[in-house]
Amino acid sequence: MQLNREPHWLWLHCANRYCRHSRATPLAPFIIRWGPDASSDKLRKCARCTICGHKGATLMVASWSNEETGYAEFPK
Repeated sequence: MQLNREPHWLWLHCANRYCRHSRATPLAPFIIRWGPDASSDKLRKCARCTICGHKGATLMVASWSNEETGYAEFPK
């Protein structure tokens, strides 16, 4: 999956099985850093947990609400 597509945010889950911290993350900073054609694999490998410092994450795309709403909004 390319980073430059809808939704423009996703959930990052720490890959450290003892931490499992999760965070909603906008994709714009990563697209700026790595370019619009960057693969989600790059983010999966390079993401670093802000709690435990572990490098690597599981990605989960935002939920689809319905045809009228589209993807769920970024959490506030």
